[in-house]
Amino acid sequence: AFDEGTMNIGGSLSYTVQRIEPDADAYAVLNLSPQFGYFVMKNLSADVIMEINQILHGDNSDFSMEMGLGGRYFLDQVYVGAGFTQYGFRHRFKGNTTYRWSATYFHIKGGYLAQLIDNVYLDVGLGYSTGIGNYGGDLWGENEWWRFRMITGLQVFFQSGIINDIVSKNPMNGASYVGS
Repeated sequence: AFDEGTMNIGGSLSYTVQRIEPDADAYAVLNLSPQFGYFVMKNLSADVIMEINQILHGDNSDFSMEMGLGGRYFLDQVYVGAGFTQYGFRHRFKGNTTYRWSATYFHIKGGYLAQLIDNVYLDVGLGYSTGIGNYGGDLWGENEWWRFRMITGLQVFFQSGIINDIVSKNPMNGASYVGS
């Protein structure tokens, strides 16, 4: 159980090499998905969600960033959550033509936190995301995109008292400074 005032920093990092079809060239995807949470009440976390992707394939490159808000509810080390994000995407074709578009997504997820050491957990879960509304920018039409994925990452929790302990043990606390 996580008490009100607990803070959470976590997420995942991945590097993937993938190919769309057997005759196509492989390309690399670097993904960073940080997450920041604050427990507004016991076992209920309000979260800031981010996802950053850099895709390199030949002379082409893609960059995307997704940001939003969500929440998770914890039953001991099991959680369920949901959130909304806004997505921005840029595709550069052969270095001189650029396309940009945006979209909105709804996400649900669930998982289990396996404790590694005090306050540090391996996060293993499943997530489903779906598009909402229409695309914006250079892409048009209804956003019918969806994704189902397995999620693995690390989560670190700072109980509300830990931050106060760190501040109170700082040797500079209460020190007088020259000129003060």
